[in-house]
Amino acid sequence: MEIVRLKKENYDELVGLLDYVFTLKNGSSDFQKNMPKMWARDDEHMGKHLAVKEDGKLVSVIGIYPLPVDIAGERLLFSTVGNIATHPDYEGRGYMTMLINRAMEELDKMGADASRLGGLRQRYNRFGYEMSGRVYSFTLEKQVVKKAWADKVNGVTFTKIARDDLESLRIAQALHAESKIAVLRDSANDYADVYASMVAWQNEPWLAKKDGKVIGYLCTKGGAVAENYAYDTDGMQAMLAAWQNRIGDTISFRFQPHEVENIRVFSAVCNMAVVSPSHFKIIHWDKVVGAFMRLKASYTAMPKGELTLHITGFGGIRLFVNDVGVGCERFDGDCEVTLNALEATRYLFGVLPPDSTAAANGLASAWLPLPLSWNGQDRV
Repeated sequence: MEIVRLKKENYDELVGLLDYVFTLKNGSSDFQKNMPKMWARDDEHMGKHLAVKEDGKLVSVIGIYPLPVDIAGERLLFSTVGNIATHPDYEGRGYMTMLINRAMEELDKMGADASRLGGLRQRYNRFGYEMSGRVYSFTLEKQVVKKAWADKVNGVTFTKIARDDLESLRIAQALHAESKIAVLRDSANDYADVYASMVAWQNEPWLAKKDGKVIGYLCTKGGAVAENYAYDTDGMQAMLAAWQNRIGDTISFRFQPHEVENIRVFSAVCNMAVVSPSHFKIIHWDKVVGAFMRLKASYTAMPKGELTLHITGFGGIRLFVNDVGVGCERFDGDCEVTLNALEATRYLFGVLPPDSTAAANGLASAWLPLPLSWNGQDRV
């Protein structure tokens, strides 16, 4: 048995193993169609995977995918850890644990500030991942469009964005990049990375225009909208109302916490739920908390003060809002609250308010949870 970093010659065997294992679990799987961004027959893409080899073949694999993220103008490095699979004939030998431990070492080597993954919560808690962050899930029914927003659909048209439609891809990329939380999509190579992200999970990208003027774009499979960006809230209303009108049935879509104007409008008429977008492992607490403190301050008033928190295994941090600025830094003194990493993740970034995890004073209740979120199209 050995752990190896994969190369381009392992491409077919890797895809075959993943499709086989996930078909057994989910009934079907097509990794090449679902995640085109990661699949290229070269050492760069395949080198993001570690595998256990036994009997001369791959039997257990894991992927570590670095994702630079812009958070309100600040560059951080997140990394997805995923596509974890073990051939059923080789389960129970501890290979998954071995690979995840190696993946944690890879995160340290690359200098990741945080990491995310999906899957069973209890399975990954022991590696520092916790269900956290928030995303607002909406459904828009035809009755709403018909009775309240019928005028919004007038003049709205949709054009499917083709791979060679570089102007539409440029527009979509610029809109995506303007988001206050945006995974950096590479616009080189004629927007190949941008297009691969937009068609992930077999979605179709559409450019929306109203009276001939571009108002936004969306990526969707029928009524399930995976990604939706517009220049303003009026454009978002028009685009989503027109898409519902086009489909003729209920559509679903999401907003991140910082999209407050969209949330105000759609929460007034739509059914909605607040859910966690992923499981997150925070590594550089001061950097990540500081970035999201400043993001929150960009769209809402935050009362002045400071909050100190000791995180087991990391140390103290001080969150502050004052006349000089907003942020977070390391702190060596006595802290008001002491939590382990999982508790701190829920306290600072949870789906629920901080007092659902530990005692929270008025300042913590006013600041937290911070607006950690994630765009589902950038899971890898």
